[in-house]
Amino acid sequence: MKRFFFLFLFSCLANACFAQIKTTTIEKKSISGAIEPNLQGNRILIASESQLSISSVVVVKVETDFKFRRVKAYRDGSKVEAEQLNETEYLFSGAGKYLVDVTVFDPDKGIDDTQITFFIGSSPTPPGPEPGPQPKPEPEPAPPEGLFDNLAIRVAALSVGLTAEQKTKWNSVLSQTISKMKSFEFKRVDEARNFIRAANLPNANLNQMLANDAQARMLSFNETILWYQEVLRGLK
Repeated sequence: MKRFFFLFLFSCLANACFAQIKTTTIEKKSISGAIEPNLQGNRILIASESQLSISSVVVVKVETDFKFRRVKAYRDGSKVEAEQLNETEYLFSGAGKYLVDVTVFDPDKGIDDTQITFFIGSSPTPPGPEPGPQPKPEPEPAPPEGLFDNLAIRVAALSVGLTAEQKTKWNSVLSQTISKMKSFEFKRVDEARNFIRAANLPNANLNQMLANDAQARMLSFNETILWYQEVLRGLK
């Protein structure tokens, strides 16, 4: 029995040690506008009418022993799609500051994630025509939709029946959860969820809505913190 327990414990520790994400960022140059490119030795022959443009790009390489992966990218705060070159490499182009969220999942190892940030410098642009009359300013855009499909609004609607004491309990448990995640006392999303589940928070309808919403999303560790903050905002 002791030998079985030792082998089981060793197996769990081995999975925890070797399950990881390794990311590498590689700066490269991209040449576009080449017509009929033909590689001859260390030279590329192109048609004389080619209009070449050289820009900076970054290739992100993701290596992991998890079975599934998801890559989300944001440039200057706006979501962008990465061009997947092969099973492990993703290409990013366009000047700006990038934040790349890598989430991996494996039925045997669980969920892990990491973040990468990098800059791509602006490429020189050819001179344009002389500026004409200044156009009228565009109207201000409408405010963006609430995060996570208006999660805070949905929470507010379902929490109407909570008493002051019940709301205080919700606020306390969620605030503790967010604090423990930010301080890395909780290092995994499932630790935070187990902590909240053990609190037995009131209002079955609200609990069910949140459980369904969380299950429908594959949130990274940092996205989960933001998700809990939206729930907390809806309770106030």
